This record gives sequence, structure tokens and C-alpha cells, in this order.
Amino acid sequence: MNEIYETVLTFHLLKPTLVTLFDPKRGKFDVTDKGGKLDHSFFDFNVLKPHLFVLALLLAGVIWGTIRLFWFNTDDEQLSVLLFNVIWASFSALFYWPQLP
Repeated sequence: MNEIYETVLTFHLLKPTLVTLFDPKRGKFDVTDKGGKLDHSFFDFNVLKPHLFVLALLLAGVIWGTIRLFWFNTDDEQLSVLLFNVIWASFSALFYWPQLP
């Protein structure tokens, strides 16, 4: 669950982290109210867009890697490296999957 949490927050924390890294005086910390409730629920699709883009890239990589494993395999390639990358991309895609509505 920790990996999924960090993956979800990656795109949201990228900008404030880079701003603070290059100009520490511009970084600020806001305290948020705890225990508050929203009057209505909502779904912000704009927040999901970067995650869908990365998921699409990962799935394209898995598909292309699988195709190369079975159909375009030449003798000079290292199959273990290609197989490792397909497995790793599949594993990474799993972190994005639970976010989909």
C-alpha cells in the first residue's frame, strides 16, 4: 500500500518539490483542517490524466515487449533482460490500476 500511495502522489508533489529544491524560500507549508467533511462528492478527471498517460505507456511497453519475446526474437538479444523489463512494467502498471474509477 505504501508503494501505491507514493505512486499516486508523485505527480502532485513534483512541482512543489522542484520549486523548493531550486528556491527554498518560495516553498511554504499550509496546515489543513482535519476532520472536515465535504457536502458532496466529486471526481476530478484532470488529476487522473497523468496517471492514465503513464499507465498507457506501461501497457504499450508490456504489449510491445511481449510481441518481441514471441515473434521478433533474434539470437543476439538477451531474453532475460527483455523478460525482466516486461515483468517490471507489468508490476508497475498494477500500481496505477486501482486508481481507475
